Amino acid sequence: DISPLTLSSKFHSWNTLQNEWNTHNDGQNIMIPGKGYIVRGPSIPATETAPANIYPNTRAPFTATFIGNFNNGWVRIPAIKQLENSWNLIGNPYPSAININDFLQTNGTTTTGVVYIWKHTTPLFAQSDNTFAAYSENDYLAYNLSGLVKTSESTLEDEEFNGYIAAGQGFFVNVNTAGDLVFNNNMRATTNNNQFYRGNTLSEPNENAANNGTHRVWLNLTSGNNNFNQTLVAYIQNATNGIDWGYDAQVLSNTSLTLYTLVENSMLTIVGGALPFNMS
Repeated sequence: DISPLTLSSKFHSWNTLQNEWNTHNDGQNIMIPGKGYIVRGPSIPATETAPANIYPNTRAPFTATFIGNFNNGWVRIPAIKQLENSWNLIGNPYPSAININDFLQTNGTTTTGVVYIWKHTTPLFAQSDNTFAAYSENDYLAYNLSGLVKTSESTLEDEEFNGYIAAGQGFFVNVNTAGDLVFNNNMRATTNNNQFYRGNTLSEPNENAANNGTHRVWLNLTSGNNNFNQTLVAYIQNATNGIDWGYDAQVLSNTSLTLYTLVENSMLTIVGGALPFNMS
């Protein structure tokens, strides 16, 4: 019922144990609070003058209808650990935004301390056998305590992201240890519920910035056909030059266009470095 015009085979959740998508035909399953789902946008019905379009290529608002009681208080969802990289697709269960930093710190080392959020930046493209359209794995925004790695050169994305996950937004985390992932009311915010991508506001000038400030350097790479990838190096308080929970983030997918820093044999898209920061 969430999107009646979506094709029946385009309702999915992630199966961590099998490392693949589960399809929920017709989207009739009861949604589990805290679990993440993906639903492709509605197709455009045929008219007397135009055929049906199952791949609308123009961005437009869509109102989804959720039926049920509002979630409040503690919500727990199993944290599944299966492989070295155990991706769990979860979602904000509340009718309000949640603060990502609060979510990460509450759950501690149950996750690797980073969230990955889908942002459909790259147009659909055909697979090599031309059987169906595919999506770019570089279209996952990465965010942790060090900052944001975005998915396009547009400044709008980082101007619009402010570290909150809106109601109903799904996101991936990589699970370190099996147990429960938890949501609680302390993470919730009374604002920022209509902005998935908004930038952090600037802080007041810091007279001792070299020793306790946050210094970020982004490096962008754009291919000849406009594919885009970005990496972030952040010199930030509490980070070291090794791998640190919450300050370093691994590459989600190593595609043909991937920028990363190699630290302790790990490919990182976000690197947190130790202070003091030296411009030289």
